[in-house]
Formats: sequence, C-alpha cells, structure tokens
Amino acid sequence: MCGLSPTCAGNSSVPVQPFFEAALGGAGSAFCKAAGTCTAAIVKNANMNNFISQTQVFQLWSALSQTPGWTLGRTIPSSQSTAIPSGQASGIYADDSSGYSNYNALYTTFSTRDWHGVTTLSNFTWGRALGTGNQSQATSSYSVLNPYNVRQSVYGPQFFDYKFTYTQTFLWSEPYFRSQKGILGHLLGGWRIAPIFTARSGAPEPVYTLNAGESFGESQTCGPCFGDYAVLGAKFTGGSTALYNTNVPSSPTGAGINGNAANGGNNINMFSDPVATFNQFRPCILGFDTNCGAQAQIRGLSNWNMDLNVAKDFNLFRERVAGTLSFQFVNVFNHVILRDPYLDISDPSDFGVLGSNNINGTGQVNSPRQLTFSLRLRF
Repeated sequence: MCGLSPTCAGNSSVPVQPFFEAALGGAGSAFCKAAGTCTAAIVKNANMNNFISQTQVFQLWSALSQTPGWTLGRTIPSSQSTAIPSGQASGIYADDSSGYSNYNALYTTFSTRDWHGVTTLSNFTWGRALGTGNQSQATSSYSVLNPYNVRQSVYGPQFFDYKFTYTQTFLWSEPYFRSQKGILGHLLGGWRIAPIFTARSGAPEPVYTLNAGESFGESQTCGPCFGDYAVLGAKFTGGSTALYNTNVPSSPTGAGINGNAANGGNNINMFSDPVATFNQFRPCILGFDTNCGAQAQIRGLSNWNMDLNVAKDFNLFRERVAGTLSFQFVNVFNHVILRDPYLDISDPSDFGVLGSNNINGTGQVNSPRQLTFSLRLRF
C-alpha cells in the first residue's frame, strides 16, 4: 500500500488508494472534502504524515479511526466511539511462553600436555544462536510484532550470537633446568610463561527506529521495546572496521545527516561513508516487510585480547625456603577494543560513531595494560 510507504509520505502526487477512499467516506466526507480525495487528505494531514513517515501502524490506524469520515467498524480496543469516547482499552496484554530459541555449533579442541615443557589447550567454536529474543518474554515486557506469527515477525540472531569464538591457553615450563642445580640452573630454571589469547567475531548490531515496538498494529505497550528494528532498503556496503578521521559529514553550520548536529568531534567511525550507510536503512513497514524484529542484519567489530603471566620458582637456603616471583599482565599488548556504535535512524547525528559511554572518552571498552607483581615465599 503506497500510502504506508516512506517513499510516498509527504508526496502530494500519491495515487488514490481505494481502501482509504472507502474507509474515510469518500471525497465528500468531512475529513476528505478540503483535499479532494481521502488519500490526499491523509498525506496533507501533519499528524498523519508523521505516522506514515514513522510507519507506526498503531498510531496511524488509531488516528484514522478517529476521523469524522471513518466508515468501518471500530473493532480495535483503542477505537473511540460516541458510546465510549476514550476507547475500551489502550491495549491488550498477553503473557505466555510462545517464544523459543535454538543453538547449534561446531566445536573443536586441541591440547598437549607437557610436550617438551609445553602444555596447550586450543578451542574453536563456530555457532549460531537464533531465537525470538534474548530473555524470557513472559516476564520481561519483550513484545513481538505479530503474536499470530512469532517466527516470521521476530525470529533471528540473538544478541549473543557470536559466529566465531577462539581461545588459546599456553604454558611453557622451562624443561632443562628444573632441578636448578648450580648457578646456571638457579638463573635459568623454574621459569614459566603462560599467555591466554581470546578472539571472537563481531556481535549482532541492531539498527533502531523511533518509537520502536508495537504488537500487530494495535498498541504500543512494551517499555522498553526491543522488538522492532530498521530494515535494509538497499545492499549493505558499510563494513565493520574502526576507521579514524571519519566524521559524520557536517555543513558549515554544524549540521550532520538530514540536518542534525554532527557527531561532536569523535572521528572514529565504523563506516567509511556514514551518510551512504545511513541511507541504506529505513523503518520497518508492518504488512510489507516479512521480518522486522530479527537484529544482526549487520555485525559489530571483531576483537581479540591477550593476557600473560611470567613466573619463576626458586629455592633458597638449601631448599629450606622456596618462592615464586610472578608478573601478571592484563592486556599485555595494550590493544584497544572500541565500543560498537549505537545505530538509530531517528538519531543520525552520530551514526556509526564508535566509543559512546567509553573509558575516559577514548572509545575504549577494555582495560589498558595493567601489571601486577607478586612475591610468594614458602617456609
């Protein structure tokens, strides 16, 4: 229906829609008379035009049913009538356990035990976490778009759907001077080096819309709502890499995408062309789009980290005193992990900007390198 399409909103040349003409009483009704047709009246009406541009079916339908020319039965609970001016109810709540999820994965592991002083454990997981949400819907106010077809409306990748996860633990215990005999043995024996390496692919990255969340066009009763996301209207070409010196473009007056303020000087962006990527998304259109609730149409940044422990065991005073000297490094390479952007097509000024709510304003979400030194003596 063109009248609900973002490409038609605000367009005075929208083709006449037979449904609107019949439902609103025709060109001679009180609502449509001034505009010539009911379709033109909807497009010209400021409030309804906002509803159309946001594609909020509940708001549009509620506004239409309150017009003086409405001819169809007022069948939704929020519909007003002469007998019930305020409507019967603002919405209908239904708490049940119709949500579901599944997890499938390929898991591989490789290990060695004290092979020439080397002990390792390597794990790799290739998995998918799919479902209708990331939590119990019966107690979380998580609303589906269409309770009559949960799978079609919201089924998709869950928030913790990491496709690839890899961990590597490594321990090297010096094998040749374990007895620590002589001066050379005391210097070179007893050393242990133990790095821990972790890496994973990007997390699901939702793209939000204004006032997201409604149930089958009848009401907006969830708060907060995390079930209604923007959809791709064109092929995604944005990528997922931390790019420096990439601001959301701004005009000489400081305006960014669609006239909004630019992104406050943070020059780290996930997209090389934030404007082009922003324009690839649009609001979900219920009844037109087959799935508006499955996030992860795009992925955030992949990341990795390495911690390290270097330790030495030693004996003193004819082995009557033993000790362990240890250096523990967190983020030994001081590698920066940036926070994924908050993407919302109703808030384009910082679209793709990395590092909101970050450590000391740097965009970093992991800790900088830290060193802990310890000495333990045993009598």
